[in-house]
Parts: sequence; C-alpha cells; structure tokens
Amino acid sequence: GRDRDLYGPNFDSYSILNSGLGGRGDSDDNYCVSGNFGSDSYTPSYCGENDAWKDGSGKCCLKRVTSPQPTPSPGPSFTWIFSSTQNDDAITASNKYVDDASGIKDEIEYGPHGNAHCTIGGCGSGHLGDFQNSPDDPIF
Repeated sequence: GRDRDLYGPNFDSYSILNSGLGGRGDSDDNYCVSGNFGSDSYTPSYCGENDAWKDGSGKCCLKRVTSPQPTPSPGPSFTWIFSSTQNDDAITASNKYVDDASGIKDEIEYGPHGNAHCTIGGCGSGHLGDFQNSPDDPIF
C-alpha cells in the first residue's frame, strides 16, 4: 500500500524490489532477475519445459515480469497494486472469514494479495505471478 501511495506504477522505487531479493527481471534477458538471485547464485525449483524460463546463457533463472497493467489507448499505464486505503477497505469489507465472495479471505486473496503477485511477478509469466510456482520467488 505505502509504496503504491508514494510511487504509483514506478516499480523500480518499490521497497520490495530494492530489498536484496532481486529487482525486476531484465527484459533483454528473458525477464531473468540478476544480482543476489541471478542464475549464477540461485536456481528456482521450477524451470519450465522450454527456454522461456532460462537466461541468455541457458541457465534456469528466476523470472519476474514486473509491469503496470495497460489501459485502453490513449491513457497512462496504472497499477493494480492496492493503495493503503484500498488495503484497509479490503480488510474491513467483511466481519467474517469465509471462503466465498462474502468473506475477508476472498477480499484479501483476490484483491491486494493476488494483484501484487501479478503486478510484481508477471501474471502467468514469472515465478511470483504463476501461483503454482510463486514459492520459488524469494519475495513470496
């Protein structure tokens, strides 16, 4: 919430991507993360069936396809990362913890939690954004 409040879709400024857990994936290297969690020092459990999960040298890599969601043209890009107010609203939207659309679990799971996975990790295209393999990403 706070990073979204301060930086909007400027993800390079988000604290989680500057915490030592690796930043955005490199768009010139198949969205592979470099640094502490680059392919020379970290190998995720999931490497996929093809080269989509490998860096330019052919090593399995941690992928993060961090990007704002596009808006219909013309228009600026935006982020689905929840603001502090939106997080508060999701948490207080219900007074019961149930596994359906009327409970706080779904308000959080399919709201701020899921949207952060998709925006920071790349929904379906990076480890954090692939819900089956998101534990491979140290941000998880």
